[in-house]
Amino acid sequence: MSGLPNTRRIILSHDPKTGKPAVIDDQVPMQPQESGGSLGVAYTQTTFVGKPENALAGATATPDKMFMHSTGVTSAIIGTSSCPPFHRS
Repeated sequence: MSGLPNTRRIILSHDPKTGKPAVIDDQVPMQPQESGGSLGVAYTQTTFVGKPENALAGATATPDKMFMHSTGVTSAIIGTSSCPPFHRS
């Protein structure tokens, strides 16, 4: 597993019920992979045209088919690797 901290996720929107500004500021939950890296879903939008009233829900939504939603909209995937950086000599 990578020694890097989880990726920070910041989503700015308005609360769909009150209209007040709303902020999500957290870390993307990462899942260790067999390769030694990690993957996490940062955001899922279920429609091609984003709707402001659904912006906050995208942080907790998950794709319904692996890393892609059945509507054809992909999710924002974050990946880390434990491989050393590539150096040219």
